[in-house]
Amino acid sequence: MMADIAELQREIYEAIRAVKKQLDASLGDDPLFGFALGTDDDVRGVHHIAASESWVESNKVDYPEIGFVFTDWEQAGDDEAFAPISNRFRELMDMEYANSQDWGAARDQRFELLVRALIDCRKDGVFAATTLLDVGSTDPSEHMERLEMQAIERLNAPAMADRLAEALCLEAYRTGSS
Repeated sequence: MMADIAELQREIYEAIRAVKKQLDASLGDDPLFGFALGTDDDVRGVHHIAASESWVESNKVDYPEIGFVFTDWEQAGDDEAFAPISNRFRELMDMEYANSQDWGAARDQRFELLVRALIDCRKDGVFAATTLLDVGSTDPSEHMERLEMQAIERLNAPAMADRLAEALCLEAYRTGSS
């Protein structure tokens, strides 16, 4: 099972790299402001979304927090790279429902795979140190908000994590690890 988990994390990493290359090609010289992996509260699927610096700048006049709310971002590459991962997540979730006592821990493990893949991408230079990274649910429960804040603190510099926590009203979930 551990080999399967490691392989799934590698597949997520490769999907992120693939869509990042697409984004770089489509954005040209416009730097990426933020990149996020979005999911649902069951973590049964995953998609990506992004925002360039110029897109954030042009939209923040009417919406100052736009750069910190990935669900409102509008830029993306082709999500086809994430289709096999979403399929695998759904398969895992179906197996977990047979043993519902482990369901919550398994959901959190899938979420953690997304976070670790982004950490590896940051470490390997796929994203600039200044690019905001996030993993979150598109309609989060309190539990998923807590997981998102923990991810934000692990994925970003402390100043960025502070700005995100404030913009998303997630200060209550801060762990202080940033």
